[in-house]
Amino acid sequence: MEMGMFQDTRFLGRKVLFENVKGLLKFDCIFTDKTDFDIIDMDYPIDFGVASFGEDAYRLARIQKEKIGDFSGATNYFYLEKCYRGYQILPEPYFWDKNQKGLKKFQFLVYLKTDKAYEKIIPKFIDWIFNFSIGYGEKPSRALRMLLTLTFVFAFLYMFIDIKVGNQIVNYDLGIGTYIFSIEYWKELLRDFGNCFYFSLVTLSTVGYGDITPANGWGKFVSGVEMFLGVTFVGAWTATLLRKMIK
Repeated sequence: MEMGMFQDTRFLGRKVLFENVKGLLKFDCIFTDKTDFDIIDMDYPIDFGVASFGEDAYRLARIQKEKIGDFSGATNYFYLEKCYRGYQILPEPYFWDKNQKGLKKFQFLVYLKTDKAYEKIIPKFIDWIFNFSIGYGEKPSRALRMLLTLTFVFAFLYMFIDIKVGNQIVNYDLGIGTYIFSIEYWKELLRDFGNCFYFSLVTLSTVGYGDITPANGWGKFVSGVEMFLGVTFVGAWTATLLRKMIK
């Protein structure tokens, strides 16, 4: 099914469904307050500039879901609306121009100057973080995944930073020797990683029992960074989960 634009169209039905439509660019139409409007498997482009068509369509679908009281359905459209808005923050970077010669082939600096793209790098990065970590506040599973990822990453870092477990200091190096073929070595490695994972978990959650502590300045610095991230992402996960449950 190919079409371009619904312009000055008024839908009066109770249910309007567009599914698996190719080439549907833009909606410019009016619905009644009781119309249930759904967009499923649409083929909207994500390129910079034309992604606005997808943003407009999913915003319209979200508004209609909110009007009829389907807040669960509105959640998904809100997420898609934010995704398509994010696609418009920064154009795709380009680095080379085959038609040029010498240093003029390198076009990345030209790209940064075009429409002041350099000013949009940080907003694009922040948008990516919000999408990846919490799904713009609509994906509690992503927030939980982010917490688990941070726990594992910092647990790995603690393996190479002095942390004190009882009277023992855990500190590995990246050297490889014949000892790696020893069963006792792997038992000790797994035990130490378990302690580091436990320390990472209580640090990220800001519980801090004190039974395992950093033994030097680097350990204190890294654990401090994890505490800050823990306060941020645990709060984000809690808020996202609560928002999902309320809807």
